[in-house]
Amino acid sequence: MPLKDLLFGFKGRIRRRDWWLWGIAVAVAWTVTTGAIGGALLGMSWSTGFLGGAGLPRGWTFTAYGVVSFAPLLWIQAALAAKRAHDRNHGAALAVSLTVLAGLLAFMPEIADLVVGAALTDDQFDAFAVAINIATGAINLYLLVVLGFLDGTPGPNRFGRSPKGIGGDLPDQTAKVFS
Repeated sequence: MPLKDLLFGFKGRIRRRDWWLWGIAVAVAWTVTTGAIGGALLGMSWSTGFLGGAGLPRGWTFTAYGVVSFAPLLWIQAALAAKRAHDRNHGAALAVSLTVLAGLLAFMPEIADLVVGAALTDDQFDAFAVAINIATGAINLYLLVVLGFLDGTPGPNRFGRSPKGIGGDLPDQTAKVFS
């Protein structure tokens, strides 16, 4: 599968190994890149941009930068999730929806605080962040088990040939059309 289809397309099947390797590699590359660019654009040290912490700026600019810079990573993770779901002979809607939901939930505490004009107390913000982290953790655990640990369909399925090369090609569909 060409790299552009692997990372940006939503068709086909991939192995668990590829889901793990590409998911981790893209996440690490995104973290380093956005940490460095965010640090340079927003006047943070590289370590703060990369690791976070008390030196992170607050406000719409930083939150908007986070959401916009996260969009390509979220697209790639959703594409990988779709192909893993296909490998398990499932439609991609649930895996993609949960991947996007978990990704966007991570920004909810900051956005909520900005919407109410930073009126949340530290305790309220922390409680909301903990609730969001629990929900995100539960979603990610489900995706981890279903996409990362459960085996795909052996042989071809309705989404294509086995990425492991098991079972050969799909049967010729032409005979069904003309029979």
